[in-house]
Amino acid sequence: MVITYTPGGIDKFFAEAGEPAPRRELPPPSATPPDVERLVEIGRRYDIDMRPMHLA
Repeated sequence: MVITYTPGGIDKFFAEAGEPAPRRELPPPSATPPDVERLVEIGRRYDIDMRPMHLA
């Protein structure tokens, strides 16, 4: 699978929305659900239009 994002800059979204890995291994599953509203707000700053069903 090849996925292309244009224009460039989505790396800045991932840097802001993500968190550094403490080790170079797959982390355990999170005990809390993702903060979808936070991700949507960060996405807006990078012209990413997310439309989660539960926020509609």
